[in-house]
Amino acid sequence: DDCQYIYRYGDQSTTSGYLSSETFTLGSASFENVGFGCGTMNWGFHEGAGLVGLNRGRLSLISQLGASVGYQFSYCLSGLEGGSSSSSRLAFGPNSSLPSSSVGAIKLPLLINSRNPDFYFVDLEGISVGGRRLPIEASAFQFKQGGTGGVVVDSGSALMYLVAEAY
Repeated sequence: DDCQYIYRYGDQSTTSGYLSSETFTLGSASFENVGFGCGTMNWGFHEGAGLVGLNRGRLSLISQLGASVGYQFSYCLSGLEGGSSSSSRLAFGPNSSLPSSSVGAIKLPLLINSRNPDFYFVDLEGISVGGRRLPIEASAFQFKQGGTGGVVVDSGSALMYLVAEAY
């Protein structure tokens, strides 16, 4: 039996096709029965050959690798200048954390919002432009009663959306 899917991301990029499972090999480690979508209709992915979901949802790669990697991963993105001599990296497993000596690295705890448990949230305290802190109360970015609010970390989006109080 065919199992079809369709998924639309926050930026309206869309993929649809068939769900399948196969053995995935990452470096020297192999993982059996990893579910993935074989997209036959994809829109808005700008020449990518694939997409790896790392959120907390049960179909994401990190959730499927699960206990075998201790539900842990990290990634470090090199500079956007293009001439950076450092390379970006993605690591899985208990030894995947960034070294504390990483120059300029800032480590933040990832928060869970019970209303949106698949997403990673951070505690944003403020925004500065040109070295000057904008007069926005930190409470504008915090979780509200009922689970609204909070700031989602989305490495796949180029845009930043803010609440009205931030303008």
